[in-house]
Amino acid sequence: MGFPPEVGNRFPRAMGSRHPAPVAGHDEDLAGEPSALVLSGDAESRRRLRGALALAGWRDQSAVIDVADLRAIMKRHHELVVVDLVHPPLDGDEAVGRAAATIARRPGTLLVTCGDAESADHESWARAHAAFCHLAGAVSSATLVSVLEQARGVVERVSPSLAPAA
Repeated sequence: MGFPPEVGNRFPRAMGSRHPAPVAGHDEDLAGEPSALVLSGDAESRRRLRGALALAGWRDQSAVIDVADLRAIMKRHHELVVVDLVHPPLDGDEAVGRAAATIARRPGTLLVTCGDAESADHESWARAHAAFCHLAGAVSSATLVSVLEQARGVVERVSPSLAPAA
């Protein structure tokens, strides 16, 4: 995905696991929290993306590793889907593309894509699926976190039930 080395050093290792670390012990504690989904076939990219999501305030996170995960995840609603077009999970772009497109078409879902700076196909795919943001090539950790914070702000504005308590 082209993250600079300093990005990997900034994010906690706990974010590299398949499932998010428990917060306060129970899933019920995440009720009312916006949910983010990471689609990446590269463990290091998943770790970095999930670390950036955590820094941006996304507590409820999922990651797709295999077909069983993909089937289960399709049943849940996610307000944000982050798709790594450089390292797609499963057996390639096609399965991920179909899943991401299906999820991104759901009302109230934002799509962020990460692609190769040299790939016109990645940018075209992002545009065709109305991505909130397409990050082409290496981006700084600050840029990545900022985009994910902006996405969270949009989600909170359009979903009053997810807005922080005043």
